[in-house]
Amino acid sequence: MFFSKRKTSSRNSQNFSSLSRSYRRPVVGSRKNFRNINPEKKASIKAFFIKTCGIIIVAGAAYFFYFSGYFNISNIEIKYQSLQTKKEELKNYFKPFLGKNIFSVDLKKTVEKIKSDFPDFESIKASTKFPRMIEIQFTKFPEKASIEWITDQENRKVVVNAIGSVVQEGKGDASLPTIRIFAEGEFPEKGPLIPKEKISYIVDTMKFFEEKFGMKITEAQYLVRAREIHLRTERLFLIWLDTEIPFEQQFAKLKKALPKLDIYHENLEYIDLRISGINGEKIIFKRGK
Repeated sequence: MFFSKRKTSSRNSQNFSSLSRSYRRPVVGSRKNFRNINPEKKASIKAFFIKTCGIIIVAGAAYFFYFSGYFNISNIEIKYQSLQTKKEELKNYFKPFLGKNIFSVDLKKTVEKIKSDFPDFESIKASTKFPRMIEIQFTKFPEKASIEWITDQENRKVVVNAIGSVVQEGKGDASLPTIRIFAEGEFPEKGPLIPKEKISYIVDTMKFFEEKFGMKITEAQYLVRAREIHLRTERLFLIWLDTEIPFEQQFAKLKKALPKLDIYHENLEYIDLRISGINGEKIIFKRGK
């Protein structure tokens, strides 16, 4: 009797399992069914999914970069350690960019404007620095000489840079070479005070003489109309040179004359190296009283 019951129970269990399998339905969206979808339809679904994700990502990025305010310019930094007043002047050129998106600003025209307004700048560069800063870097032409402008009507002292532009008015600078310019016209309020080729020639001439002859030059006198310079030595005599002739060539004549002309001990008023003789070595000098 007991054995019969167990057998019946087993048979009922088998019938129930069979019945359950017969009513089992495929699950919609299952991985197995996705594999059974037509390949073209499958590709279309994937493309739609990728496109949708791309749009969402692009829209999010556009909002973050252009509309979130995170990249709006809030700081202007100048990489220069001196000239505080000019630093503030430069910042004024870029203040209209404050609050604007860093990706939408164009600094080129502003840089060109600064170059025009500040001729004493040798170079200037402005660039954006992420996330919200404008960085300005500039270099100035070095100060070249202390100038005394002399005419019948006026006498002015200024400092000029390597291209002859005035960078300081009202006084000279004792640490720079001193040049006295004897001119006939008015002091030029705009543009170079002296052409850069001339100022370079004069300063290089002074340095060359000091190095080769071991005697200090206290000042150079530039005669604009005569196109010549007179170098005043520490022994007070003058050396006259033609600015149209290389100074090395003119000093070569003086070097050859040293055995007969003792510039270190004789009392001299001037030595004229401008005159060219037959052999190119003629010099004229005048002894003092």
